[in-house]
Amino acid sequence: MAPMDQTLAVELGLARRADAPMLARVSRDYIERGLPWRWKSARLRSLIADRDTVVLCARSKPLRLEDLGATETRSLGNLLGFGAMTYERDSAHLMLLATLPRARRRGIGSHLLRWLEKTARTAGIERITLEVRARNSGARAFYREHGYYERDYIPRYYDGEESAFRMTRSLFDRSALTDRERP
Repeated sequence: MAPMDQTLAVELGLARRADAPMLARVSRDYIERGLPWRWKSARLRSLIADRDTVVLCARSKPLRLEDLGATETRSLGNLLGFGAMTYERDSAHLMLLATLPRARRRGIGSHLLRWLEKTARTAGIERITLEVRARNSGARAFYREHGYYERDYIPRYYDGEESAFRMTRSLFDRSALTDRERP
């Protein structure tokens, strides 16, 4: 595969059941590091099959024919990141969001998050919640930059070992609604 440069584009697409082992490894290595591994292949396959959940992958896509090299369409080689969001009646919950280290600081996490938020907004979802490790200041800052705020501090949230913040974001600015549109 070509080095990550101007010859690559990012392509978003829904995960397939066959992606579950790869996504499980990413979760283990980059989301759950230091905690018991919960998001294993079977659990991710269930998420992918769930009608109320979207599992979205960001993959690199060569822009030039000469950059195609070995076909890596389903391997970890071209995966840049992924997100998993479950949708309920008026809220959504972001369960997982990860960008591989080699692809960070390129807007890929933002691209994934915006796509998931747009899908939720289109479905009439009013707010999104998520949990993030309390000591992960980088992730907390990322979500704040995207309009999320820290709503609750949850001691020992992750397997009784590590605390978290529950963060939330409203997808609709109620102040912009007309009187007729307000609930």
